[in-house]
Amino acid sequence: MHPKKYTTIFGQLKFKRYGYQPQDRDDKYDGRDNIYPLDVSANLHKNSYSYLLQEIVSLLSNNQSFQQVSKFVSKIFSVTLGVDAIERIIKDSSSSFQEFFDELKPITAKEKEIVVVSADGKGVPMTKEESKTIQAKVGKGQKKQKKKESLVSVCYSTLPISRSASQVASAIILGKVDTEMEQFKTENILKVASLAKTKEECFLEMKNYSQKLSNTQIPIAIFDGASSLWKPANSTFGNNGFIGILDIIHVRDYLYLSAHALYKEGSQELRQWVFEQCKMILEGKVEDVIIELKSYFDKVSKSKIDALNKTITYFTNHLEYMKYDQYLKEGYPIASGVVESACSEVVANRCELPGARWTIDGAEAILKLRSISASDLWDIYWDYNKKSKMQKNYSKYSEAVNNILEEVQMCG
Repeated sequence: MHPKKYTTIFGQLKFKRYGYQPQDRDDKYDGRDNIYPLDVSANLHKNSYSYLLQEIVSLLSNNQSFQQVSKFVSKIFSVTLGVDAIERIIKDSSSSFQEFFDELKPITAKEKEIVVVSADGKGVPMTKEESKTIQAKVGKGQKKQKKKESLVSVCYSTLPISRSASQVASAIILGKVDTEMEQFKTENILKVASLAKTKEECFLEMKNYSQKLSNTQIPIAIFDGASSLWKPANSTFGNNGFIGILDIIHVRDYLYLSAHALYKEGSQELRQWVFEQCKMILEGKVEDVIIELKSYFDKVSKSKIDALNKTITYFTNHLEYMKYDQYLKEGYPIASGVVESACSEVVANRCELPGARWTIDGAEAILKLRSISASDLWDIYWDYNKKSKMQKNYSKYSEAVNNILEEVQMCG
Protein backbone atom coordinates (compact mmCIF):
# COMPACT_ATOMS: atom_id res chain seq x y z
CA MET A 1 0.00 0.00 0.00
CA HIS A 2 1.39 3.38 -1.00
CA PRO A 3 0.14 6.79 0.26
CA LYS A 4 -0.99 9.47 -2.22
CA LYS A 5 -1.70 13.16 -1.56
CA TYR A 6 -4.11 14.84 -3.95
CA THR A 7 -5.50 18.36 -3.78
CA THR A 8 -9.07 18.91 -4.99
CA ILE A 9 -11.45 21.85 -4.66
CA PHE A 10 -12.41 20.35 -1.31
CA GLY A 11 -8.86 20.43 -0.02
CA GLN A 12 -6.11 17.83 0.23
CA LEU A 13 -7.05 14.16 0.25
CA LYS A 14 -4.79 11.43 1.57
CA PHE A 15 -5.42 7.83 0.60
CA LYS A 16 -3.60 4.54 0.22
CA ARG A 17 -3.67 2.49 -2.93
CA TYR A 18 -2.04 -0.69 -4.13
CA GLY A 19 1.14 -0.44 -6.13
CA TYR A 20 2.94 -3.03 -8.23
CA GLN A 21 6.71 -3.10 -8.67
CA PRO A 22 8.52 -4.59 -11.68
CA GLN A 23 9.91 -8.09 -11.11
CA ASP A 24 13.32 -7.29 -12.54
CA ARG A 25 14.02 -4.41 -10.12
CA ASP A 26 17.41 -4.25 -8.39
CA ASP A 27 18.43 -3.03 -4.94
CA LYS A 28 18.73 0.57 -6.17
CA TYR A 29 15.20 0.68 -7.59
CA ASP A 30 13.51 4.00 -6.68
CA GLY A 31 9.87 3.10 -7.36
CA ARG A 32 9.60 5.35 -10.40
CA ASP A 33 8.12 2.60 -12.58
CA ASN A 34 5.60 1.36 -10.04
CA ILE A 35 2.13 0.71 -11.43
CA TYR A 36 -0.86 2.07 -9.50
CA PRO A 37 -4.10 0.78 -11.07
CA LEU A 38 -6.20 3.43 -9.29
CA ASP A 39 -4.07 6.22 -10.72
CA VAL A 40 -4.51 4.87 -14.25
CA SER A 41 -8.23 4.05 -14.09
CA ALA A 42 -9.04 7.45 -12.51
CA ASN A 43 -6.52 9.32 -14.71
CA LEU A 44 -5.00 11.03 -11.70
CA HIS A 45 -2.66 13.82 -12.71
CA LYS A 46 1.04 13.29 -12.05
CA ASN A 47 1.19 16.45 -9.97
CA SER A 48 -0.83 16.80 -6.77
CA TYR A 49 -3.75 18.81 -8.19
CA SER A 50 -6.98 17.43 -9.61
CA TYR A 51 -8.03 18.33 -13.15
CA LEU A 52 -11.10 20.12 -11.81
CA LEU A 53 -8.98 22.33 -9.56
CA GLN A 54 -6.57 22.99 -12.43
CA GLU A 55 -9.41 23.96 -14.75
CA ILE A 56 -10.91 26.34 -12.21
CA VAL A 57 -7.51 27.94 -11.58
CA SER A 58 -6.84 28.21 -15.32
CA LEU A 59 -10.20 29.82 -16.05
CA LEU A 60 -9.81 32.30 -13.20
CA SER A 61 -6.24 33.12 -14.24
CA ASN A 62 -7.47 33.98 -17.72
CA ASN A 63 -8.99 37.17 -16.36
CA GLN A 64 -7.40 37.85 -12.98
CA SER A 65 -3.93 38.22 -11.55
CA PHE A 66 -2.41 35.15 -9.92
CA GLN A 67 -2.61 36.92 -6.54
CA GLN A 68 -6.35 37.42 -6.95
CA VAL A 69 -6.81 33.80 -8.01
CA SER A 70 -4.90 32.63 -4.94
CA LYS A 71 -7.16 34.68 -2.64
CA PHE A 72 -10.33 33.51 -4.41
CA VAL A 73 -9.44 29.81 -4.23
CA SER A 74 -8.52 30.18 -0.57
CA LYS A 75 -11.75 32.03 0.25
CA ILE A 76 -14.21 29.86 -1.67
CA PHE A 77 -12.61 26.42 -1.47
CA SER A 78 -10.34 26.79 1.58
CA VAL A 79 -7.47 25.51 -0.56
CA THR A 80 -4.10 27.19 -0.18
CA LEU A 81 -2.35 27.82 -3.49
CA GLY A 82 0.60 30.18 -3.75
CA VAL A 83 1.39 32.22 -6.85
CA ASP A 84 4.22 29.85 -7.78
CA ALA A 85 1.86 26.88 -7.64
CA ILE A 86 -0.68 28.70 -9.81
CA GLU A 87 1.99 29.56 -12.38
CA ARG A 88 3.00 25.86 -12.55
CA ILE A 89 -0.63 24.87 -13.03
CA ILE A 90 -1.05 27.40 -15.87
CA LYS A 91 2.05 26.15 -17.69
CA ASP A 92 0.94 22.54 -17.30
CA SER A 93 -2.63 23.32 -18.38
CA SER A 94 -1.39 24.97 -21.57
CA SER A 95 1.14 22.24 -22.42
CA SER A 96 -1.27 20.38 -24.75
CA PHE A 97 -2.00 23.51 -26.81
CA GLN A 98 0.29 22.85 -29.78
CA GLU A 99 -0.84 19.27 -30.29
CA PHE A 100 -4.46 20.37 -29.98
CA PHE A 101 -3.95 23.23 -32.43
CA ASP A 102 -2.21 21.00 -34.99
CA GLU A 103 -5.03 18.44 -34.84
CA LEU A 104 -7.86 21.00 -34.79
CA LYS A 105 -10.42 20.34 -37.50
CA PRO A 106 -12.79 23.27 -38.08
CA ILE A 107 -16.06 23.03 -39.95
CA THR A 108 -15.36 23.47 -43.66
CA ALA A 109 -16.36 26.88 -44.99
CA LYS A 110 -19.56 27.01 -47.02
CA GLU A 111 -19.29 27.15 -50.78
CA LYS A 112 -19.89 30.91 -51.06
CA GLU A 113 -17.83 31.87 -48.00
CA ILE A 114 -14.42 33.50 -48.19
CA VAL A 115 -11.53 32.81 -45.83
CA VAL A 116 -9.83 35.76 -44.13
CA VAL A 117 -6.53 35.94 -42.23
CA SER A 118 -5.19 38.95 -40.38
CA ALA A 119 -2.44 39.71 -37.89
CA ASP A 120 -1.10 42.53 -35.74
CA GLY A 121 1.43 43.07 -33.00
CA LYS A 122 0.63 43.81 -29.36
CA GLY A 123 3.21 44.59 -26.67
CA VAL A 124 3.44 42.61 -23.43
CA PRO A 125 5.08 44.27 -20.38
CA MET A 126 8.08 42.21 -19.30
CA THR A 127 9.93 41.71 -16.03
CA LYS A 128 13.14 43.67 -15.45
CA GLU A 129 15.26 40.63 -16.26
CA GLU A 130 13.38 39.92 -19.48
CA SER A 131 13.48 43.61 -20.45
CA LYS A 132 17.26 43.53 -20.48
CA THR A 133 17.21 41.01 -23.31
CA ILE A 134 14.86 43.01 -25.55
CA GLN A 135 16.76 44.48 -28.48
CA ALA A 136 15.00 47.65 -29.55
CA LYS A 137 16.07 50.91 -31.13
CA VAL A 138 15.60 53.70 -28.66
CA GLY A 139 15.55 57.21 -30.06
CA LYS A 140 16.71 60.35 -28.33
CA GLY A 141 14.45 61.18 -25.39
CA GLN A 142 12.66 57.82 -25.55
CA LYS A 143 12.43 55.47 -22.60
CA LYS A 144 14.03 52.04 -22.72
CA GLN A 145 11.79 49.36 -24.22
CA LYS A 146 9.95 47.42 -21.50
CA LYS A 147 7.58 45.47 -23.71
CA LYS A 148 8.04 42.55 -26.07
CA GLU A 149 5.73 42.30 -29.04
CA SER A 150 3.43 39.34 -29.33
CA LEU A 151 1.84 38.48 -32.65
CA VAL A 152 -1.94 38.17 -32.66
CA SER A 153 -3.39 36.22 -35.59
CA VAL A 154 -6.98 35.57 -36.61
CA CYS A 155 -8.50 33.33 -39.26
CA TYR A 156 -12.18 33.03 -40.07
CA SER A 157 -14.71 32.45 -42.82
CA THR A 158 -17.47 34.87 -43.80
CA LEU A 159 -19.95 35.49 -46.56
CA PRO A 160 -18.97 38.26 -49.02
CA ILE A 161 -20.94 41.52 -48.86
CA SER A 162 -20.98 43.93 -51.78
CA ARG A 163 -20.79 47.63 -50.77
CA SER A 164 -20.31 50.88 -52.62
CA ALA A 165 -17.41 53.29 -52.14
CA SER A 166 -19.84 55.93 -50.93
CA GLN A 167 -21.35 53.61 -48.30
CA VAL A 168 -17.96 52.69 -46.86
CA ALA A 169 -16.56 56.25 -46.93
CA SER A 170 -19.69 57.58 -45.23
CA ALA A 171 -19.36 54.96 -42.50
CA ILE A 172 -15.66 55.40 -41.67
CA ILE A 173 -15.39 59.19 -42.23
CA LEU A 174 -18.81 60.68 -41.53
CA GLY A 175 -20.04 58.00 -39.14
CA LYS A 176 -23.16 57.48 -41.23
CA VAL A 177 -23.82 53.75 -41.57
CA ASP A 178 -26.31 52.71 -44.23
CA THR A 179 -28.93 50.67 -42.39
CA GLU A 180 -29.42 48.53 -45.48
CA MET A 181 -25.73 47.61 -45.65
CA GLU A 182 -25.11 44.14 -44.22
CA GLN A 183 -22.41 43.51 -41.62
CA PHE A 184 -19.82 40.75 -41.85
CA LYS A 185 -20.44 37.73 -39.62
CA THR A 186 -17.42 35.63 -38.73
CA GLU A 187 -17.59 31.83 -38.65
CA ASN A 188 -15.05 29.28 -37.34
CA ILE A 189 -12.94 32.13 -35.99
CA LEU A 190 -9.58 31.24 -34.50
CA LYS A 191 -7.71 33.83 -32.42
CA VAL A 192 -4.14 33.01 -31.45
CA ALA A 193 -1.49 35.13 -29.74
CA SER A 194 2.14 34.15 -29.24
CA LEU A 195 5.13 35.82 -27.68
CA ALA A 196 7.62 32.98 -28.12
CA LYS A 197 7.10 31.97 -31.75
CA THR A 198 8.55 33.74 -34.75
CA LYS A 199 6.22 35.58 -37.13
CA GLU A 200 7.00 32.99 -39.79
CA GLU A 201 5.85 30.18 -37.49
CA CYS A 202 2.65 32.05 -36.65
CA PHE A 203 1.88 32.77 -40.30
CA LEU A 204 2.49 29.15 -41.26
CA GLU A 205 -0.03 28.03 -38.64
CA MET A 206 -2.60 30.51 -39.97
CA LYS A 207 -1.94 29.25 -43.49
CA ASN A 208 -2.53 25.65 -42.39
CA TYR A 209 -5.72 26.59 -40.56
CA SER A 210 -7.02 28.58 -43.54
CA GLN A 211 -6.46 25.54 -45.74
CA LYS A 212 -8.48 23.43 -43.31
CA LEU A 213 -11.35 25.91 -43.70
CA SER A 214 -11.07 25.76 -47.48
CA ASN A 215 -8.29 24.24 -49.55
CA THR A 216 -9.77 25.57 -52.78
CA GLN A 217 -9.97 29.29 -51.99
CA ILE A 218 -7.11 31.78 -51.84
CA PRO A 219 -7.36 33.51 -48.45
CA ILE A 220 -7.92 37.24 -48.04
CA ALA A 221 -5.11 38.76 -45.92
CA ILE A 222 -5.70 42.13 -44.22
CA PHE A 223 -2.82 43.97 -42.54
CA ASP A 224 -1.75 47.49 -41.72
CA GLY A 225 1.28 48.91 -43.51
CA ALA A 226 3.97 47.29 -41.35
CA SER A 227 6.59 45.52 -43.47
CA SER A 228 7.11 43.16 -40.51
CA LEU A 229 3.70 41.69 -41.40
CA TRP A 230 3.79 41.78 -45.20
CA LYS A 231 7.24 40.17 -45.49
CA PRO A 232 6.44 36.97 -43.54
CA ALA A 233 3.01 36.85 -45.22
CA ASN A 234 4.64 36.87 -48.66
CA SER A 235 7.30 34.35 -47.70
CA THR A 236 4.73 32.00 -46.12
CA PHE A 237 1.79 32.22 -48.51
CA GLY A 238 3.78 33.09 -51.62
CA ASN A 239 3.16 36.09 -53.88
CA ASN A 240 0.12 34.48 -55.49
CA GLY A 241 -0.99 32.54 -52.44
CA PHE A 242 -3.19 35.24 -50.92
CA ILE A 243 -5.12 38.39 -51.80
CA GLY A 244 -3.48 41.17 -49.81
CA ILE A 245 -5.53 44.14 -48.61
CA LEU A 246 -4.18 47.22 -46.83
CA ASP A 247 -6.38 48.02 -43.83
CA ILE A 248 -8.63 50.92 -44.89
CA ILE A 249 -8.66 52.41 -41.38
CA HIS A 250 -4.92 53.08 -41.55
CA VAL A 251 -5.45 54.62 -45.00
CA ARG A 252 -8.04 56.92 -43.44
CA ASP A 253 -5.59 57.92 -40.69
CA TYR A 254 -2.97 58.93 -43.25
CA LEU A 255 -5.55 61.02 -45.10
CA TYR A 256 -6.27 62.85 -41.84
CA LEU A 257 -2.53 63.40 -41.38
CA SER A 258 -2.44 65.28 -44.70
CA ALA A 259 -5.76 67.00 -44.08
CA HIS A 260 -4.41 68.61 -40.91
CA ALA A 261 -1.61 70.10 -43.01
CA LEU A 262 -4.14 71.66 -45.39
CA TYR A 263 -7.15 72.68 -43.33
CA LYS A 264 -8.02 74.03 -39.93
CA GLU A 265 -8.39 71.33 -37.32
CA GLY A 266 -12.00 70.44 -36.65
CA SER A 267 -13.31 72.30 -39.68
CA GLN A 268 -16.02 71.01 -41.97
CA GLU A 269 -13.68 71.53 -44.95
CA LEU A 270 -11.15 69.13 -43.43
CA ARG A 271 -13.70 66.39 -42.89
CA GLN A 272 -15.24 66.84 -46.32
CA TRP A 273 -11.81 66.69 -48.01
CA VAL A 274 -10.98 63.44 -46.22
CA PHE A 275 -14.34 61.99 -47.25
CA GLU A 276 -13.82 62.89 -50.90
CA GLN A 277 -10.27 61.49 -51.00
CA CYS A 278 -11.31 58.32 -49.21
CA LYS A 279 -14.18 57.82 -51.65
CA MET A 280 -11.76 58.22 -54.58
CA ILE A 281 -9.42 55.64 -53.07
CA LEU A 282 -12.32 53.21 -52.60
CA GLU A 283 -13.21 53.76 -56.25
CA GLY A 284 -9.73 52.60 -57.25
CA LYS A 285 -8.30 56.09 -57.90
CA VAL A 286 -5.32 55.94 -55.49
CA GLU A 287 -2.87 57.41 -58.01
CA ASP A 288 -5.22 60.37 -58.59
CA VAL A 289 -5.17 61.06 -54.86
CA ILE A 290 -1.36 60.93 -54.86
CA ILE A 291 -1.28 63.45 -57.74
CA GLU A 292 -3.61 65.78 -55.85
CA LEU A 293 -1.47 65.56 -52.71
CA LYS A 294 1.60 66.55 -54.73
CA SER A 295 -0.28 69.52 -56.17
CA TYR A 296 -0.28 71.17 -52.74
CA PHE A 297 3.54 71.28 -52.47
CA ASP A 298 3.73 74.86 -53.82
CA LYS A 299 0.98 76.06 -51.51
CA VAL A 300 2.14 74.93 -48.06
CA SER A 301 5.21 75.22 -45.83
CA LYS A 302 8.04 72.67 -45.77
CA SER A 303 6.86 71.16 -42.49
CA LYS A 304 3.44 70.53 -44.02
CA ILE A 305 5.01 69.07 -47.13
CA ASP A 306 6.63 66.48 -44.87
CA ALA A 307 3.18 65.42 -43.67
CA LEU A 308 1.93 65.15 -47.25
CA ASN A 309 5.00 63.11 -48.22
CA LYS A 310 4.36 60.61 -45.44
CA THR A 311 0.92 59.92 -46.86
CA ILE A 312 2.23 59.75 -50.42
CA THR A 313 4.98 57.32 -49.42
CA TYR A 314 2.55 55.13 -47.51
CA PHE A 315 0.17 54.90 -50.47
CA THR A 316 2.95 54.43 -53.04
CA ASN A 317 4.55 51.59 -51.07
CA HIS A 318 1.25 49.71 -50.80
CA LEU A 319 -0.40 50.36 -54.17
CA GLU A 320 -0.66 46.65 -54.96
CA TYR A 321 -2.78 46.15 -51.83
CA MET A 322 -5.11 49.12 -52.45
CA LYS A 323 -7.37 47.81 -55.24
CA TYR A 324 -10.44 48.69 -53.21
CA ASP A 325 -12.81 48.99 -56.17
CA GLN A 326 -12.16 45.30 -56.91
CA TYR A 327 -12.36 44.30 -53.23
CA LEU A 328 -15.74 46.01 -52.76
CA LYS A 329 -17.09 44.47 -55.96
CA GLU A 330 -16.09 41.00 -54.77
CA GLY A 331 -17.55 41.65 -51.32
CA TYR A 332 -14.28 41.33 -49.40
CA PRO A 333 -13.79 42.88 -45.95
CA ILE A 334 -11.20 45.70 -46.08
CA ALA A 335 -10.68 46.57 -42.40
CA SER A 336 -8.64 44.77 -39.75
CA GLY A 337 -11.08 45.39 -36.90
CA VAL A 338 -11.34 41.68 -36.09
CA VAL A 339 -7.65 41.30 -35.29
CA GLU A 340 -7.48 44.64 -33.47
CA SER A 341 -10.33 43.46 -31.27
CA ALA A 342 -8.45 40.19 -30.70
CA CYS A 343 -5.36 42.15 -29.58
CA SER A 344 -7.40 43.55 -26.71
CA GLU A 345 -9.36 40.40 -25.99
CA VAL A 346 -6.44 37.96 -25.96
CA VAL A 347 -3.47 40.10 -24.90
CA ALA A 348 -4.17 43.55 -23.46
CA ASN A 349 -7.12 42.71 -21.19
CA ARG A 350 -4.95 40.25 -19.23
CA CYS A 351 -1.30 40.98 -19.83
CA GLU A 352 -1.68 44.71 -19.20
CA LEU A 353 -3.46 44.46 -15.87
CA PRO A 354 -2.07 47.03 -13.37
CA GLY A 355 1.38 45.94 -12.18
CA ALA A 356 1.52 42.87 -14.42
CA ARG A 357 5.02 41.90 -15.58
CA TRP A 358 5.80 38.73 -17.45
CA THR A 359 8.51 36.27 -18.33
CA ILE A 360 8.30 34.89 -21.86
CA ASP A 361 7.31 31.41 -20.63
CA GLY A 362 4.68 32.77 -18.25
CA ALA A 363 3.13 35.07 -20.84
CA GLU A 364 3.15 32.35 -23.50
CA ALA A 365 1.24 29.97 -21.21
CA ILE A 366 -1.50 32.48 -20.41
CA LEU A 367 -1.74 33.59 -24.06
CA LYS A 368 -2.33 29.98 -25.11
CA LEU A 369 -5.18 29.60 -22.63
CA ARG A 370 -6.70 32.96 -23.57
CA SER A 371 -6.46 32.06 -27.26
CA ILE A 372 -8.42 28.88 -26.58
CA SER A 373 -11.04 30.76 -24.60
CA ALA A 374 -11.36 33.60 -27.14
CA SER A 375 -11.81 31.04 -29.93
CA ASP A 376 -14.65 29.40 -27.96
CA LEU A 377 -12.75 26.10 -27.79
CA TRP A 378 -12.30 25.71 -24.04
CA ASP A 379 -14.45 22.62 -23.41
CA ILE A 380 -13.04 20.82 -26.42
CA TYR A 381 -9.49 21.70 -25.42
CA TRP A 382 -9.84 20.68 -21.79
CA ASP A 383 -11.24 17.27 -22.73
CA TYR A 384 -8.34 16.88 -25.17
CA ASN A 385 -5.87 17.97 -22.47
CA LYS A 386 -7.03 15.31 -20.03
CA LYS A 387 -6.91 12.56 -22.65
CA SER A 388 -3.52 13.71 -23.83
CA LYS A 389 -2.13 13.67 -20.29
CA MET A 390 -3.49 10.17 -19.74
CA GLN A 391 -1.85 8.98 -22.94
CA LYS A 392 1.51 10.47 -21.94
CA ASN A 393 1.38 9.43 -18.29
CA TYR A 394 -0.14 5.96 -18.47
CA SER A 395 -0.08 4.55 -22.00
CA LYS A 396 2.69 2.06 -21.22
CA TYR A 397 0.83 0.84 -18.11
CA SER A 398 -2.67 0.50 -19.56
CA GLU A 399 -2.36 -3.12 -20.67
CA ALA A 400 -0.87 -4.23 -17.36
CA VAL A 401 -3.55 -2.35 -15.41
CA ASN A 402 -6.34 -3.90 -17.47
CA ASN A 403 -4.96 -7.35 -16.71
CA ILE A 404 -4.78 -6.53 -12.98
CA LEU A 405 -8.32 -5.18 -12.93
CA GLU A 406 -9.59 -8.28 -14.76
CA GLU A 407 -7.95 -10.52 -12.15
CA VAL A 408 -9.48 -8.48 -9.34
CA GLN A 409 -12.91 -8.77 -10.97
CA MET A 410 -12.48 -12.53 -11.43
CA CYS A 411 -11.67 -12.92 -7.75
CA GLY A 412 -14.93 -11.15 -7.01
